[in-house]
Amino acid sequence: MKFPFISATVLFTHLLLTVSPSLAQDQLEVVDESLPLYGFIKTSNAIPTDSTEDVVAMSVGIGITHLPKAADGVGSNIALRLAWIPDAPANPLVDDAPEVGSAWGPIFDWQVMMSPRRRVSVFTNVSFGFIYGKPQNNTDDQSGANRVTGPIDDKNQVVPVLEGGLGLRVLSSKLGSSKVRLFVSPELGYVPGIDAPYGAITIGLL
Repeated sequence: MKFPFISATVLFTHLLLTVSPSLAQDQLEVVDESLPLYGFIKTSNAIPTDSTEDVVAMSVGIGITHLPKAADGVGSNIALRLAWIPDAPANPLVDDAPEVGSAWGPIFDWQVMMSPRRRVSVFTNVSFGFIYGKPQNNTDDQSGANRVTGPIDDKNQVVPVLEGGLGLRVLSSKLGSSKVRLFVSPELGYVPGIDAPYGAITIGLL
């Protein structure tokens, strides 16, 4: 009964010794060294013109940045972040859409960086994606009790996100002996769907 097991072990060892040198000679080369990864957290505050409340959003994400060879060249960042909005607005593309309340979803960022190899860089930002959540009941301001103005739909309410802004990225010097740098990016922009200017700040490691 031991003969098949021993034979299989010998065959596997032979194949491993045969294949290993070829793997060592054909190692995968990294060709995107000019695309370093970065991680970040972002918080923003939008002020809709037709509302009495602000829209606060908090995000965490990861992205890659393209660095041009020239110090004064133009680079770009692309990132994907997960956003959470404690009190999200209704879908602006749907008439009489219910308020969403707490909502979250993925948002894609595309930034064009002016002189990204310098410590201070100006950038433009375009973000798009969506958030979703459950509909929120309307509240009677006088009594504080929930009141229903129509049939309640428990289906997910999806709200598209589109925003554009202009910001400034400030890089720190290298942290210790590593190649990692801290960056802070204040940003001002506009959300056309809810007619709201916004301010944001991003903090991350590059």
